Amino acid sequence: MNSLVKVLKVIENGKICIVSSLVIIDKLSMTGATIPPEDLNWTLMVCICLVSKLVNDNVYSNRIFAYLLNLDITEFNKLEQKVLRTLNFNVSVEEEMYNVYNEEIRKFSQTQSEALRCNLAEFRENKKKIREFKKLKHAHHSSETAAILARREKYDGDFTDIHMQKAIEEQGSFNAKAVRLHCVSKFRFESYNSFTFGKSGTPPMRSKTQPRLDE
Repeated sequence: MNSLVKVLKVIENGKICIVSSLVIIDKLSMTGATIPPEDLNWTLMVCICLVSKLVNDNVYSNRIFAYLLNLDITEFNKLEQKVLRTLNFNVSVEEEMYNVYNEEIRKFSQTQSEALRCNLAEFRENKKKIREFKKLKHAHHSSETAAILARREKYDGDFTDIHMQKAIEEQGSFNAKAVRLHCVSKFRFESYNSFTFGKSGTPPMRSKTQPRLDE
């Protein structure tokens, strides 16, 4: 593709050369000649250079074309001779045939342009939807996290006030170690039944205000 761009920048009437070269390649295929896939690109380049010698006043040598195509001059000459011999040195393109190919290329180009615009619009719409989804997901996670923290704060406060008071009443006397063990077991049991931390059902983490078992 870079080689084609280089050649089209140098030669005149680039559009005519490209359309005519496609006609010549079809003529080559009609002769029964087989073009290996690895040589198809170079064959197209050689056909463009051949047509440019016919339609342009300023004709460049094969050495310049070979330099632009980054191809050895010997290889370029061999390809050119092969094309000319296959076509019996007849590289002329009838006006009617040229108009048919030109119209087909124009229709194909228009179809591809419309498809490209549709794909671009669809890509932008999908990108917009992804951005909106990320915003909603972030807002949902933020609100969910805030609700969880609020519930944890509530249970921390309940533990220090209500559970401690109930434990003292049930024990009958203030036995520090027994009260702590009773509070922890009571709190954990109720937490499993009345409080769900996230979707996994993991119990709430011990806060700094909760007593440790080994204290």
